[in-house]
Amino acid sequence: MSSKSYFTNESEYLNELTEQVAKEKPQLVNLLSHNVKDPDTSRIMDGLSYLSGNLRQQIDRQFPELTNSLANMLWPNYARPVPSMTIVEYHPNYAQCQHATKISAGQPFSATPLYVQSEETNHETLFQCRFSQSRDLWLMPTKISNILQQTTAIEITFELATKQPLANIGLDKLCFYLNGAPFTTNQLYFLLSQHVQSASLVTDVHTLPLTHFSVTPVGFQKAGCLTSIPEK
Repeated sequence: MSSKSYFTNESEYLNELTEQVAKEKPQLVNLLSHNVKDPDTSRIMDGLSYLSGNLRQQIDRQFPELTNSLANMLWPNYARPVPSMTIVEYHPNYAQCQHATKISAGQPFSATPLYVQSEETNHETLFQCRFSQSRDLWLMPTKISNILQQTTAIEITFELATKQPLANIGLDKLCFYLNGAPFTTNQLYFLLSQHVQSASLVTDVHTLPLTHFSVTPVGFQKAGCLTSIPEK
């Protein structure tokens, strides 16, 4: 909005204020009437409208800078841009995956190419976004075949492509992703992270209690953050 618009708005506001004062104090009607014009008073009112209009324009211009600076000081993450992100699922070849295989962070991915038509040149331009893996990931030689939820326990059935010793599988690197309705996954996340009392590994022959079993949430460490964290 231009300076003239601010000046006009302030002048209209002063005129409305004059009419309001005239209604509240009838004895001043003759002094505040539109038919009575004092050149000196009009110049003073125009000067006041000009100054207050410039002040409003300056405040409106600097208000985004003020709020942005305040947000960067009190909550730096709020004003930072959030990059595009998604969940990627790997499907390994279980016949060749005989042990836990590490895929290091930084693994590049290319999205499906998109052709965007330009309004100016009317030509299509190819755009292809590139992503990178945020943290280390382990591919396991196992897959989940069934999950049975009981009153006080959750039974997870794993399948192996080939029979091999449990020590070679690397179950200590097993990681789960909870997918589903937010309420269900939040409750399950809370129970697994806070209220796991015991766990056992059951095979066709043996039942092995996991005495040192624990569920540790991932993604909260600085090394695996999706965005950089300011030192503030």
